[in-house]
Amino acid sequence: MPEQRHYSLSDQFDFGKHKGKTVDEVLSIDKRYFSWCHKNIEYFLIGDDVIDKYSGKLGDTTVKAANGQTMTFKEFLVYWNKTKIEKADKRYESTLERERRREAEQDYTAERRELEQLKRDAFSDGDGTELWSFENE
Repeated sequence: MPEQRHYSLSDQFDFGKHKGKTVDEVLSIDKRYFSWCHKNIEYFLIGDDVIDKYSGKLGDTTVKAANGQTMTFKEFLVYWNKTKIEKADKRYESTLERERRREAEQDYTAERRELEQLKRDAFSDGDGTELWSFENE
């Protein structure tokens, strides 16, 4: 996943149908596209200048967030960015934890194989014939 990025008014889209246009241009002609990007693209965050400009146009309009909290539109946009960042951080931490577990399992498996080979070497006469079997115990 690309690193999260705050898109400011002067930033240009480097993807999609509005590639090469600035955020300000896209917002003036296709607000739905900008909203879609923010909602559906993990790394797409709204820059503070965008929040200030466009939340100002909505004044004190209130919205209800998914958590049930009522807030101004500006507070909602800030909350939405924060929530996306927190979710991405949790996914990253989960990925790291899975990788750590996988590495530990691989280390354990390698150590077990090495131990089994040491046992075979220690209890055979060199030609593969077991001199002692642990199953006999």
